[in-house]
Amino acid sequence: MSDSSTSNVSNYVKNSKNICLFVTLSIFFIFIFVISPFNNSHFAFIGKICILILLGYAFYKNSYITFSFSKDSNLTFTQGPWNNQKTNVICSYVFSLFILLLLFQTLKSLF
Repeated sequence: MSDSSTSNVSNYVKNSKNICLFVTLSIFFIFIFVISPFNNSHFAFIGKICILILLGYAFYKNSYITFSFSKDSNLTFTQGPWNNQKTNVICSYVFSLFILLLLFQTLKSLF
């Protein structure tokens, strides 16, 4: 691997770890503010807004980083052999859908 592709992969991995941290923190807040008895207070409303901000940022960052990684790596899904990079990109887009689902469910719980 060349130096630029190695830095591209390490940047992708570092950002993916940060995104997973944001989503884990959001899931923890969902347990506290959506599922628990705190659900009917003003404190819960502020918590839900924080959850929406965290999930929105995680969704944006995950989509952007995945798109940049696939573009910088010149990945084409219809040509060439299947490799780990293609699998990571597909899994990252599925993870983005999961984040979007959590975002919509939290938004739904506000109303």
